Amino acid sequence: MLIHGDCWLPNAVRTPDDQVVLIDWEGAGKGAAILDLGSLILRCQYDTFGGIPSTLTPERIAAAIAGYVSRRLPTPSEMHLLPDAIRFPLAWVGAWLLGRLPEQGWSTNLEQAVARIQHGLTLTEPTTERASHYFAEALQGRDIWPEKGREAHI
Repeated sequence: MLIHGDCWLPNAVRTPDDQVVLIDWEGAGKGAAILDLGSLILRCQYDTFGGIPSTLTPERIAAAIAGYVSRRLPTPSEMHLLPDAIRFPLAWVGAWLLGRLPEQGWSTNLEQAVARIQHGLTLTEPTTERASHYFAEALQGRDIWPEKGREAHI
């Protein structure tokens, strides 16, 4: 399956006919759709500069999932992998940073990046719980929007 590889808000634009489309396809390729979905569910909560929120943002998770299920339903095996897929973007960045350690050594910047990853990991469990709930509701044909969430993100 073709995946984007960098699903997050700065790579999404709204077209004049009110569609949201992804740009920046440089990292696209064949892969598991669940990886794009997990990344989107986690990173849809970030600000446009990549800042990780201090608390869960259910309305953004609901918006991402509502958009996703309008085009494609995850398979049962993908739903089983969802927690790992939500953690994957942070694990990938952590591995990349640690891979640079032999060349660059430990630094304040690296320490700050590791702290950011740790902070992001604290968000993954509640994100997974909320996303799993929204998917279960959506798969049963129920409205998944939290109160006051839909108006803020349409």
